[in-house]
Amino acid sequence: MNSDRNAFAACQAAARRLIADLDWRLLAEAEFTARAAATLAERPEMTPLQACQHVYAATLYAACQDGRRQEQAYAELYDYLYRIACHRRPELAEDASQEAIELIFRQIHTCREPGAFLCFAWYKLLQAIQRLSPHRWQREEPWPDDDLPWHPPDESASDDRTERLWDCVREIWERHPRARDQLRTVLWKHFDGLSIEEIAGRLQKTPDQVYVLGSRGIAKLRQCMTRSARNGATATLWLQTITSLRSTSL
Repeated sequence: MNSDRNAFAACQAAARRLIADLDWRLLAEAEFTARAAATLAERPEMTPLQACQHVYAATLYAACQDGRRQEQAYAELYDYLYRIACHRRPELAEDASQEAIELIFRQIHTCREPGAFLCFAWYKLLQAIQRLSPHRWQREEPWPDDDLPWHPPDESASDDRTERLWDCVREIWERHPRARDQLRTVLWKHFDGLSIEEIAGRLQKTPDQVYVLGSRGIAKLRQCMTRSARNGATATLWLQTITSLRSTSL
């Protein structure tokens, strides 16, 4: 009983912090806390902050498709992305955030896991920055080394599953050059939504080869995440950041 009360109190503190820091208003504090505590009970591998982020991500996802709440949802999402962009590329923050919102509006149907919606939005912001600063993206890599991972200005605006994902992408990219096509396949498939045939055309591979590349890429990311996770469940949770955004099969 005490542990339940402690978990509820921790979720309440995390919810209050997010509401205060990010001005999230789609959920009242009481409902936000209750839903986060229920999520934490179902998924004990999460921290209270992760549970709150998961709940609010799912709320934003639903609200962005609800005519009654859509305007508020996209306003909050824009502010969230603008906050991150200001930390990393302040000169592009306004344009990149607006373009990311447009991408999200057009592609929201490709986000298959509402709880990962903030990660999905974060990646759309990265795509927008890439398009708006092409001179920084002319190397072979999908992202320049100094841009991954990017760190939001404070813990409230971050999702540690997302940060660890980009840590692992960069680590594998730098240490295992032969695995770069594996990473390209995973990211193009699960984030950009390319088909196997489109990826095969880009890489000049057969579809069967692309399938193998993708499977190996996910295996490497899982191994990297597990190495840093406190337990296997947390690693699985982090991996869902990738695989739940679209179909889990390549």
